[in-house]
Amino acid sequence: MITVVIPYYQKEGGVLKRALLSVYNQNRFDLVKEIIVVDDGSPAPAANELATLPVELERKIRLIEQTNGGVSAARNSALDNVDESCEYVAFLDSDDEWNQYHLESFYIAYKNGSDFYLSNHTQLGVSIGAFERASAIKYDDHIEIDNNVYIYQGNMMEQVVAANVVGTSTAIYSFRKYSSLRFREKYKRAGEDYLFWLDI
Repeated sequence: MITVVIPYYQKEGGVLKRALLSVYNQNRFDLVKEIIVVDDGSPAPAANELATLPVELERKIRLIEQTNGGVSAARNSALDNVDESCEYVAFLDSDDEWNQYHLESFYIAYKNGSDFYLSNHTQLGVSIGAFERASAIKYDDHIEIDNNVYIYQGNMMEQVVAANVVGTSTAIYSFRKYSSLRFREKYKRAGEDYLFWLDI
């Protein structure tokens, strides 16, 4: 059902393994059809981190190696290789981790007809979530469909432009509906994810 896309470029090893284990430790790991890791010319090769993973996780991983082109090019390489039977794509940066309920919460949204899912998130060393920091999303303004899962009520384009509450590593979207959509590779440092969300 879900293909997880992980662009990878790190100077030191160990980071990717943590990200991958956070996928494996999902309550709904069964939803993961494939994990595409794109080694974007990383100084610390991704292959080194894939050798010691649990077998059930390792067999779902496909590694693509390419010369460095930036995060947009890496994500696009993965999207170009998503199996046509895939329903949804989930993004996870190699230095991020999901909590164990991420895919379970997505599935609740999916069962209620959502074609785009995002969640609150925190940065390393910060205890306040992005929604609260931006003062952009107040839960009472939206429709709760399950425990802490809401249908967004409002103008998401305004949210992205004004505060961009969409953390890339929390986003899951309908690949069937938006299969031709790609990141703009000319924006190598910032903004490519904002434009992707605006396109959706």
